[in-house]
Amino acid sequence: MIRRSGATSIPDALRMVPGLNVAKINSSAWAVSSRGFNFRFANKLLVQIDGRSVYTPT
Repeated sequence: MIRRSGATSIPDALRMVPGLNVAKINSSAWAVSSRGFNFRFANKLLVQIDGRSVYTPT
């Protein structure tokens, strides 16, 4: 689906996800968030892969 969408970067692909906000802050920084908490250093979004948090070392 990502290949067929024509997205050339991760922010482009995330723009297609319902409920996610993607905003370009400057030429090299992006803010990705949900529920309206969109700023560069937002830390209130839990991201998990296979039930494990991405932000912990274990």
